[in-house]
Amino acid sequence: MGWLDEYKIFASNFISQKMSAKKMIDDEVSVLRSKIENYTAAQIFEGNLEAYNIYNTSSKNNFNLAIFFELLFIAVLIGAGIFTYASFEKYQSLETLMNTQSIIFFIVSKIFMTGIVVALCTYFIKRSSQHRKMAQIEQSTALELKAMGPYLKGVSDEKIEEVKLSLISKYFGVTRVENEDFHINEALLNNLKAASEILKASSEAAKSVADVAKK
Repeated sequence: MGWLDEYKIFASNFISQKMSAKKMIDDEVSVLRSKIENYTAAQIFEGNLEAYNIYNTSSKNNFNLAIFFELLFIAVLIGAGIFTYASFEKYQSLETLMNTQSIIFFIVSKIFMTGIVVALCTYFIKRSSQHRKMAQIEQSTALELKAMGPYLKGVSDEKIEEVKLSLISKYFGVTRVENEDFHINEALLNNLKAASEILKASSEAAKSVADVAKK
């Protein structure tokens, strides 16, 4: 083997070692960069953690309130059904003992109670809908805050600050909730007014029937 062959072997080994060393360095740099990006993401999420917890807790509270009003809605329906059945049984037993005017007023009172039940059910279901929608909005916001860290991996601190400042009005403003007007009180009042009108009209009808009966 001549000196030229030895030189070729030496050069080949040298290049192979260099390539191996470069690969090791690249791998270490890649791992280090990944750790830095993950650390940055963790820092961003830590900065958002308090806001995330607030939104997440509020979402759970609104969801529980939605369930509460739905249970009230079901309870009112069940109570109304039981009361209606018991009243009907009582009405059948007393029907022969009551005069025409008493029967009409008995029916009118049941119509009025029906109006009250409708009003309460409307109120409860609208409140449930309101809280459920609020829970969905807040849960979505909490998830966005949680995902912000991984999303901003590798972004410079200066850009991160710009992004966070631009999102202040989105996460801490009132525009997402302010426009949600469900007119709950208005719906309740309208139902009560309707029930009152039914009571008034039925009372007048009962009076007319009673006057005719007297003649």
